[in-house]
Amino acid sequence: MRNQRNGQPQIGSGLNIIAPSVTTADVVSMHFPNNKHLESLEKKLQLVRDYTAAVALGYVPGLFLFGSGGIGKSYTVVRQLDSLDANHQTLNSRVTGWGLICHLEKYPSHITLIEDAESMYRDPRAIGVLRSALDCQRREGDDGPIER
Repeated sequence: MRNQRNGQPQIGSGLNIIAPSVTTADVVSMHFPNNKHLESLEKKLQLVRDYTAAVALGYVPGLFLFGSGGIGKSYTVVRQLDSLDANHQTLNSRVTGWGLICHLEKYPSHITLIEDAESMYRDPRAIGVLRSALDCQRREGDDGPIER
């Protein structure tokens, strides 16, 4: 099923994912016709776009994404959030529990992208705040977005 949003085609059943007119896979196949590694990367980046859209639309509370540096994870997430006109803020490098509380109070309706903040894993307060922020409930009998 196709419909329009902001002049761009959307494809989907349930979730509407904005499909760019030329995908990375198209560019890869034009320049590197038999490169299975790049095709595999594009499939993974499409999953990142799909899950990012699910977060932006409220169907899942969050996404934990990790992998080698420089392959386009953050770029893909930010680009997808922008294409969905989702309000988002980025925290980078060092995040404490208190800093995360202050950020979430200041931007309660935004999606928070935390990147390159491995020090958070060693801070039990930050992990506790993050766990609480991602806790959500679905209304009984509801299949729509999750209520936080």
